[in-house]
Amino acid sequence: MGVGWLIIRTISVESSDLFSVRDPLFYSEEVDNERGNQLEIEKEHSYRFAKEIIDSTPELSKLFGELLKAISSITDEDLISVQQKKYKGQKSISKSINFLLRERLVELDWTKESKIFKGEEYRKENSWALDFAKSMKIESLELMPSQQDRRASEIGIAVEVAFNHGEAAAWNILKPVLAAELNHVEKETSIGEGIGVLIVVSASMEDKGGFDGAVGNYERYMKHLKVMRNQLTVPMMLLALDAPKTFYIERYPKNHPVKNLRGRSMGTIVPIKIS
Repeated sequence: MGVGWLIIRTISVESSDLFSVRDPLFYSEEVDNERGNQLEIEKEHSYRFAKEIIDSTPELSKLFGELLKAISSITDEDLISVQQKKYKGQKSISKSINFLLRERLVELDWTKESKIFKGEEYRKENSWALDFAKSMKIESLELMPSQQDRRASEIGIAVEVAFNHGEAAAWNILKPVLAAELNHVEKETSIGEGIGVLIVVSASMEDKGGFDGAVGNYERYMKHLKVMRNQLTVPMMLLALDAPKTFYIERYPKNHPVKNLRGRSMGTIVPIKIS
């Protein structure tokens, strides 16, 4: 790696029993009752001990808490409202989730579409940008005397909301690495010795949220993390969003006379009747 990690622990097994958007710090039953069903994380995976690093680093813990709070603040009612007002007829709720996440995180001073590198040849292409990023000054880490100069440096989180085609999975998970590692190209966004977060769809969200079958879901990203371990030097959290609780996106029947429409999303919101 270009830089050494400040936090080193001897742990034999990486943990997958991680945070929940219903963590008491960020979740309130009263809020849920008032605003409806909230967006939840169905599956989580800690890659290269990302959870332990978050737990050990107050700055990262605060930033990750902000991200969880932004996710859990999104309700089914919010998704329905944005889908009907801004993205009516869209085949999935991906744009609505993106819009609401952007709205919530910008309110918390996160940078949207954060450019990784300086220079117009990189800035003008969205492929060289992170969906969201935020860094903080390092104040709390116990450092060796030779490392005291690092107190002036920053540590942060790079977020990719990966709802695009599964073929883009490898690139999506490489971008947080580019934001963390040293590079001969001058950086505009650097998370230092921070972590990456990948927000993906679970199988249930893929189905009920109207996502195309080619989307990169949780299982696909788990495969990439496994085979690309030598390339992916930055700790990451993989978060799979659960499906809405009160509605789903209707699909064409699998016996539809038009072959290329069979099983595809119609983009129609259908309420789920709760008996």
